[in-house]
Amino acid sequence: MSELIPTSAVVWMQRVEGEPVQLPSGFVAKLRRLDPISMLAPDGSLPDSLLDIADQASNEQGGIASQLESYIKMKPVLDRLVKATFVTPIVGDEPDPENGQISLDAVSMADKLFVMSWVFGEMNNLALSFPEKPDGNLGTVSDSEGIRAAALSLAGDEA
Repeated sequence: MSELIPTSAVVWMQRVEGEPVQLPSGFVAKLRRLDPISMLAPDGSLPDSLLDIADQASNEQGGIASQLESYIKMKPVLDRLVKATFVTPIVGDEPDPENGQISLDAVSMADKLFVMSWVFGEMNNLALSFPEKPDGNLGTVSDSEGIRAAALSLAGDEA
């Protein structure tokens, strides 16, 4: 068994400081990966607009009008996500180029959707790493005596 080594402060700060990412527009921004849970509503629920987009994507139904309606509902969530994710340039409500800030309007919808995918993609990758069902090697509560006896036997004691 290998010994666990704590993650260095430098590595922790790289996550906070962000990494350069090329956006669909061709621009490069320094983005930080957020904890997707931070995008939950204050009551701990997912915003309806986010649920609508996820539901529509999973069903792959609805025409352009339906998709447009979903994206319009999604805009406040996307704007919040973009503001929180961009490190450089800073994204705000109004442009302030002298202080390194662009407006939300300067970020295209394609770039905003890409950022959402980039942030939530990490969560999907984590979810994909867990097996859907146990492989059958797990004991059950009813097997507890058998497991205890096997463990004691391996330890050199008798059950």
